[in-house]
Amino acid sequence: MTQVVDYKPERGWVGVEFRDEPIRCMIDLGIQVAALGEKFLEGLPWPRGKESCTVVNGKTVKVVGQTLIMFRLASGDCKEMMAASVNVTPDLDGLVLGMEWIHENACSWNTRTGKVHARGVDL
Repeated sequence: MTQVVDYKPERGWVGVEFRDEPIRCMIDLGIQVAALGEKFLEGLPWPRGKESCTVVNGKTVKVVGQTLIMFRLASGDCKEMMAASVNVTPDLDGLVLGMEWIHENACSWNTRTGKVHARGVDL
């Protein structure tokens, strides 16, 4: 199983809660569509699709479907609800947000300081 663990200048971490539980969340400028570990959807209905592959965190992962999720940014004073279209993969232990989410939420990220700004809030 691929784990989201390394830190490179094109990747950073933000605090996130999904289904009222904290999960690991990385911002990865190297991917277009966000990705979520399949285990986090346990007990929820979501459409499985034709299997394909994508690259997340520099590694090829299997995609078993796509869905829309709601999650809460939980960094500092921020408790903002957000949505993301995600590729669902059994090969990931957390949420990875890509360029599509960054553009949709008017995010800026200072890779030198690690500060992320989304929807007018510092994360």
